[in-house]
Amino acid sequence: MNNIGRVPEQYSEKHPGLKSYTKCQSRAFMIGTGAAFLSFTGVYIAQQLLRTSLPYGAKYYILAPVLASCGVGYTVSSRRTQACQRAWMAAEHRRHTYLARLDEEEDERRRGAVAATTPAEDREESSSQT
Repeated sequence: MNNIGRVPEQYSEKHPGLKSYTKCQSRAFMIGTGAAFLSFTGVYIAQQLLRTSLPYGAKYYILAPVLASCGVGYTVSSRRTQACQRAWMAAEHRRHTYLARLDEEEDERRRGAVAATTPAEDREESSSQT
């Protein structure tokens, strides 16, 4: 049987960002669950405070908080999950980030510096041969 706690360690060489991705996903789902809980509580308390002016009866008092909490929990979880996916893609493929572009520019500068020094070295070698 596969131990889910050991999965990031097992695949750390192949996927270096997996450990941070699993932590981010866990955090995203916990924040989504907390948001659902808080929205349920908030809507239910608001209904209790406004019960005299609501157009529906007391038997529907659970329906509105459940629907609101499902919507809020799903929205928060999905947005956080997408942020985790983008972060993992950036860790797996550095070309998705701004830092990758800086690395590429630095590599080009190095190649330019090497190319600029190479002809001078060739000239020195040719002058020393004559």
